[in-house]
Amino acid sequence: MKKALFLFLSKMDFGGQERFASHLSEMLQNEYEVYFVLFDAETINYKIYGHVLDIKQGGLSKNPIKKTLEETKRWITLRKYFRKYKPIACISFGDGPNLLNLMAKMKGIIVIPSIRGFATAERIVSHRLDRVLYKRADKILCVSEGIKKKLNSDLPYLSDKLEVVYNAYDCDQIVCESREGEWESVNEDGGYRLVSVGTLRPEKGYWHLIKAVSILREKYPSIKLLIVGMDYADNGKKLMELVRLLHLEDNVCFEGWHQNPYVFLAMADVYVLSSVREGFPNALVEAMVCGKPVIADDCLTGPREILSPSKLEGEIEEITKADYGILTPRLDVQEDYTNNIFEEEVVLANAIDMVLSDDSISEEYSKRSLIRAKEFSYSACKDKIKSILENAGEAR
Repeated sequence: MKKALFLFLSKMDFGGQERFASHLSEMLQNEYEVYFVLFDAETINYKIYGHVLDIKQGGLSKNPIKKTLEETKRWITLRKYFRKYKPIACISFGDGPNLLNLMAKMKGIIVIPSIRGFATAERIVSHRLDRVLYKRADKILCVSEGIKKKLNSDLPYLSDKLEVVYNAYDCDQIVCESREGEWESVNEDGGYRLVSVGTLRPEKGYWHLIKAVSILREKYPSIKLLIVGMDYADNGKKLMELVRLLHLEDNVCFEGWHQNPYVFLAMADVYVLSSVREGFPNALVEAMVCGKPVIADDCLTGPREILSPSKLEGEIEEITKADYGILTPRLDVQEDYTNNIFEEEVVLANAIDMVLSDDSISEEYSKRSLIRAKEFSYSACKDKIKSILENAGEAR
């Protein structure tokens, strides 16, 4: 009889950690009886290989008393599930599930929170309650070496608990799905196509990329940028207004969220990541799986580890032809939705132009993308997770 394994998230609607949890359930379904524990299971947009346990406590009240009662109900329900299903471990994703996982810890259950973004690492370091609770973890999964380095430096007492587990990708499946449809917004004028995938959060730095396109339009009038991702806190309105301000209505398209973003990746001439902060950018690797040359700024954290594993120290101060892609200097985190163009956007535009204008560079980095993408396979991730679970169990 297979042992139970909990994957604990707020929802399974949209996002990189939700997609990774889906992949993880697929990888581990033959070894474990996988259960998804969710605050709200009403909307599930990713495949689940296992069962769903709905805590039915999605959004929390703004009233302090009601909020405390709702959080207590979450804790009671999770403990009830622990006692009933007796999972070997509970791997959690996101601030809320991570903290509740740590607070609800029970004897005999391995508790493993995962840190998916640099902002979460900063929160743990700066909040006393977080620092105390994370001592209760048996292991802590970090999505990148950069995040591990941050926690190891600021909270050295956690060093023995930290494990880096990169996101995993089913390369064959991604390539297969990338051929399933046609890109409705394909540029009929024959212009170059840029693609960037991700929720319209400020940390994605899309205002930088839109301004870079305004520069490139002078040389490539028919250039097209497609941004694939759902809106976040109405940030899309700011980006759309910037597009109108720069008169880029014919050059920038917001495609919204898609179950299959790989179709867009397959049609791209270049994939561009303009994030000011990351954990481990899924779409960047997925573009590489599709054999696309990629450009990314050297943000915290992720792109450097993916594109330049041979040089992880120091800063990128100019456009750099890295091992597996083009890196540009880190972009400013300060949001700016005016028509002011800054030097960093000029540099980003120059990097894109370098790839578009030189077929040899584009072709070379397309080949390198395919080589690097194979290193983030399902098998490598599966072996790492199984090893962590086994070692954590033996250490108890």
